Amino acid sequence: MRPHIIIIIFITVITVIFPHPALANTDPQSATVSATATIQSTTPTTSDTTSPTKPILIRPVDGTITSDLHPEFVWTQSTDPNGNVVIYTLYLNNVATFLGISNQGNSSGVGYTARIESSSLRLLPNADLSYGSYDWYIAASDLSGNTSYSTTWHLVISPPLTPLTIPPSGRSPLPYTLDNLPELNPLFTYLPPLIRSLPSQIAELSSRRSLSFYYYLLLAVAISILMVLIWYRPPNILILDQKTGQPYRSLILYHSVPRTNLTQADRPKILVTNHPPILYKVPSTGLLYIPRLGRYSTMTIRADDLTHILSISVSARFYTLVV
Repeated sequence: MRPHIIIIIFITVITVIFPHPALANTDPQSATVSATATIQSTTPTTSDTTSPTKPILIRPVDGTITSDLHPEFVWTQSTDPNGNVVIYTLYLNNVATFLGISNQGNSSGVGYTARIESSSLRLLPNADLSYGSYDWYIAASDLSGNTSYSTTWHLVISPPLTPLTIPPSGRSPLPYTLDNLPELNPLFTYLPPLIRSLPSQIAELSSRRSLSFYYYLLLAVAISILMVLIWYRPPNILILDQKTGQPYRSLILYHSVPRTNLTQADRPKILVTNHPPILYKVPSTGLLYIPRLGRYSTMTIRADDLTHILSISVSARFYTLVV
């Protein structure tokens, strides 16, 4: 075989076994470009068990007292380690008041509008809140149900104070402050500026009830003493035992009250009476108080088996009888 034929056959075999690379030309060629990126997931991830970072409260500052009925609530944004969507809930006094607050931009919901500014969320209530005391905090949740909570801050919404007005004599009412009150200005010049700038609020005094209690207590004591003075009478008769000279311990006495309309002619008749006799049991002390005991009184005294009848003919405040 000729040498040039052998060379041609060799080149053909090499071309079949090792094809030439494609040469570029000016015709457009189709190409596929692949790239990877991480975006927030909008569907629950079953394997996500990590909660978002805790939101940090900014405003209203803890312990704030304001008269604004729709204060702006501000807190920092939370991030989710697994790239899940974060949704916020604002609680007022442990009640989920504002729900579905978005972490991705401006949003609005039932009773509020929210916006993002400088990596913080700002929520403004659409309707006025009621006056009162509030504990508020933020819950940050992802779509997998993981939730983290912020700290709890306290907020008080109180009615605004009514400005003090004093109508000067012969002039229209003008507003006065602590600095231009003629009567109070000398007093407040001695107070530090901090005390003069403190807010004031009118409060109801609760001392009236306590003072009335002591008033009624003193009145009850006075009435009790007066009743004792009215009803208490010191003894006006003492009955002694003739044998021992000691008080008679067992006596029954009948007192006949004299008539009140006796004439001068009837008064010597000291036994005359128009009242039934009154029974008295003499105590062991022998002392006894008998109302209307005096001149023209008649007494019947029963001691053991003896009965004594006595007619008083002398007026005295205290009588001593020996039986």
